[in-house]
Amino acid sequence: MGRLRSTRLFSDLLFPATRSGSRSISSRLGEHGFGGLSDKFAQITDQSAVSSSCSRIATLGQRIQNDITDLNDRIGQLQTRVAARLQAADALQAQLTAQQALLSATLQLVVLHELR
Repeated sequence: MGRLRSTRLFSDLLFPATRSGSRSISSRLGEHGFGGLSDKFAQITDQSAVSSSCSRIATLGQRIQNDITDLNDRIGQLQTRVAARLQAADALQAQLTAQQALLSATLQLVVLHELR
């Protein structure tokens, strides 16, 4: 995309009448200007700016990786707590089932005893 844009810019500057009417080269230079183009080129070729951008990207990548690790740790802890709660709930359900069976047997005995 950058190559196409720069090709259009130079084409517009060299052949203004064919691109957008009768605007002069000087008016086009006023809009885009070689100075502006030079500034953009200097920005993308400035080693300290590129190095600084790479450093910021690396720092951001490390921060994201740390966040992912922290979230994975939290998810693991949550899974452990949920598993423990489920085991406790299963144990309580087993106790209630045993009590229900005991109560049912007791009621049957009472009913049988009353019928005699």
